[in-house]
Amino acid sequence: TLCEVLALRLAGESWFSAVCHSFTTMATGGFSINNTSLSGSSPAVMWIVTIFSFLAGVNFSLLFLAATGKLRAALRSEELRVYTAVVVGMTLLICLCLRLQAGIPLSGSITDAAFQTVTIITTTGFATVDFAMWPTFCRMALLVLMFSGGCAGSTAGGIKTVTFLVLVLTIWARARGKSTVCAFKRTIPDEQTQNAMIIAFIVLALAVFGGIFISATSPMGFTDAVYEAVSALATVGLSAGGTASLSIPAQILII
Repeated sequence: TLCEVLALRLAGESWFSAVCHSFTTMATGGFSINNTSLSGSSPAVMWIVTIFSFLAGVNFSLLFLAATGKLRAALRSEELRVYTAVVVGMTLLICLCLRLQAGIPLSGSITDAAFQTVTIITTTGFATVDFAMWPTFCRMALLVLMFSGGCAGSTAGGIKTVTFLVLVLTIWARARGKSTVCAFKRTIPDEQTQNAMIIAFIVLALAVFGGIFISATSPMGFTDAVYEAVSALATVGLSAGGTASLSIPAQILII
């Protein structure tokens, strides 16, 4: 947190702004002292928040290994490799989609894609754009990122990246008629695959139920309603622009 404070101060932020945004980044709170979150921030500020949001979403035991001179052991972590692969892959996908939109320069799309991918997968919840204006594909990709969340043992929410990976591998194995689920040449115990499926089913069922309830009681489409529900379940705090129009029952459900 102190390192981020100094970095933001060097990037031109005031001391008060740097301290507030640093603490809310590492705690994945997403609160900003600005009315428009981090919209309009310089690329330097966005990349600093992106990097430290990434660290906040990593298992803190890995950061401890790195801090104690065992960086090589931390980098060999399968959890870190999965997390990094998800972040990089989704950043490139969203960057490509944003690049296809007229008027968005390549450098801007990379910065926005990286920033929103990392701050959403870590469930930090900062925003630099109006998500209602994003392409449908990008919003669906961000929805999946909110659902999966960050690494276990971090301050990030969601079902966690490893749980999401186990779920995907289980579906892939069953679709091919395999009785065992393997990852990185290791067999995943049946108890862990069942736990992953149960956790994902519960969260998914709550998200779908929440989306149906919100869209039925508020002037909001089903897609935006599910976005609100998943954002609440994963403690992200982002919206596609419809939070202010939620009915009182829908507000109670979000709470």
